[in-house]
Amino acid sequence: MEDLPEWQKGWLAGIVDGDGSIYGESAGNNFHRVAVSVGMMHELTIKTIAKITGIGSVHCREKTTPKKCKLFWKWEIKHRVDVYTFLHELLPFFLTKAKQAAIALEYAERRIAGISYNLEDKDLLIKLKDLNKTGGD
Repeated sequence: MEDLPEWQKGWLAGIVDGDGSIYGESAGNNFHRVAVSVGMMHELTIKTIAKITGIGSVHCREKTTPKKCKLFWKWEIKHRVDVYTFLHELLPFFLTKAKQAAIALEYAERRIAGISYNLEDKDLLIKLKDLNKTGGD
C-alpha cells in the first residue's frame, strides 16, 4: 500500500470517512481486535478497494427493504497487520474518522508488538466505541 499514489490514498480515506467503519470487536474474554470495513450497494467501488489495497475480503448479501431487494457489498479487513498497514498509510488523509483511525492504529500496533491485552487496550476499545456512537466528535 505504501506504493499507492497520494490521490488513491485520499480517495480510500474519503470512502472510509463517508461509507466505512473503523471499529473494535470482541468474541469472548480473550479475543479482541480492531477492523475496518466499507459497505455499499455499488459492487465496482468495493471490488476496486480490494484490488488497489491488495488486502481484506469482499462479501455480498441481499439487502431487503420494503420496496426493493438489492445486493449489499462489503469490504473488510480484520487481520492486525493489514489493519495497521491500511491505517498507517491513510492516517494523514482521514477527516471524519481521523480520531477512530488513530485509536485503532495504536491498538493494532500494540497487538503486533505482542503486548498482552490489558486495561489500556480496553480503554482504547471503549474510546473507539464512544467515538463511533457520537459520530467522531
